[in-house]
Amino acid sequence: MDSQQLQQCLEAVLLAAGEALSVERIQQLFDEDDMPSTKDLKQVLTEMENQYADRGFILKKVASGYVFQAKQDYAHWIARLWEEKAPRYSRAFLETLVIIAYRQPVTRGEIEDIRGVAVSSSIVRTMLEREWIKVLGYRDVPGKPAILGTTKGFLDYFNLENLNDLPTLDEIKDMDKLVEQLELEVGAGTEQPGVEDVVAEQAVEVEDVVAEQAIDVEDVAAEQVIDVEDVVAELAIDVEDVVAEQAIDVEDVVAEQAIEVEDVVAEQATVATECLIGAEEPMSTELNELELQTNE
Repeated sequence: MDSQQLQQCLEAVLLAAGEALSVERIQQLFDEDDMPSTKDLKQVLTEMENQYADRGFILKKVASGYVFQAKQDYAHWIARLWEEKAPRYSRAFLETLVIIAYRQPVTRGEIEDIRGVAVSSSIVRTMLEREWIKVLGYRDVPGKPAILGTTKGFLDYFNLENLNDLPTLDEIKDMDKLVEQLELEVGAGTEQPGVEDVVAEQAVEVEDVVAEQAIDVEDVAAEQVIDVEDVVAELAIDVEDVVAEQAIDVEDVVAEQAIEVEDVVAEQATVATECLIGAEEPMSTELNELELQTNE
């Protein structure tokens, strides 16, 4: 298979896949006889990246491999293909995700120390369900907290090849300054913030409050469950102790009664023996008297 045929084959495969494919995954689609080498594949893919750079779509290399994507310049028109609005994430959600991305591996407790507030379980659950984060392991400290880190799905979603492509903290600070300047410029005009913007900000604040309250409820419920388990365990231990003590008492009573029965039987046997001996003596005397009378 020459270079042109390989390129056409890759175009068909990547379009049909609808997801990022790694070089290794692409190689698995070929038979052993006509499987292209890793070097040849990467060379053709690089040529395709350059070839599509001036088109409405591009070939992008992300963490999971190569994927066709529409250019972000046309997102305004592409978004009209779907009536559903893009998901809106709360400030607490985004802050938690940023901390995990930049400070990984990190535990939930460490995230809470950085943010200064509790992390909602629903936030972590949503990230896990979206496969943006995963549990890397458990820290060897009391409680065994889960260690969290980002996934390839996180990198793919944000169009990143690896974590090194994340903007640096200095760039983020510069962006914050730029946003502040833009806000000042907008505030200098006559236009005031719209009702929708105010409602959106309040909705985000409400979500944060609800999330924090949900954390408190979950923590209280967890503590109550632990208390109930402790009480049940203590009651079970008390019942086992009572049963064991009663079993010991029953064994002692049975043993004592058995000893008393043996003593009574022994006493009765002694009395019976004495009675037999007492009965034999008069009978022997009478027999002797009868023998004497018979002889006379």
